[in-house]
Amino acid sequence: MKAKVNKTKNDKAVQSTVNFKDLLTEQIFALCLYGEARSESDDGIEAVASVIKNRTKINLYETTIKDVILFTKQFSCFNRNDKQYSNLKAIAADFDKYLKTDADLAKCLEIARKFMGNAKLTIDATHYHATDVG
Repeated sequence: MKAKVNKTKNDKAVQSTVNFKDLLTEQIFALCLYGEARSESDDGIEAVASVIKNRTKINLYETTIKDVILFTKQFSCFNRNDKQYSNLKAIAADFDKYLKTDADLAKCLEIARKFMGNAKLTIDATHYHATDVG
């Protein structure tokens, strides 16, 4: 079951104070997978997780998972003008609440935890794009 994000004036005030940098690494990793690939198969989500992990290894961006994810304009769901942004802010404001009701978020967290460990990377790439992008 997917959680429906109901926004009220209070929610918007809370969202505006949420700083993604304050989240735990596993939470920001899960949010990134959720925002970028939740409608994909497990293989697709794991491919995005592999891209993130690969980027930590090459030092082209940053060396931590959190810094790679939050590096400017790397993952569109964290760009303020992206349609996913306000949804991710709402989830970040009460991550545990949404985790209980959103199966996709729970799956993304499970995959994030797996890849924070020693999961075998599924691809060697440092970039990806949606199939509808030429």
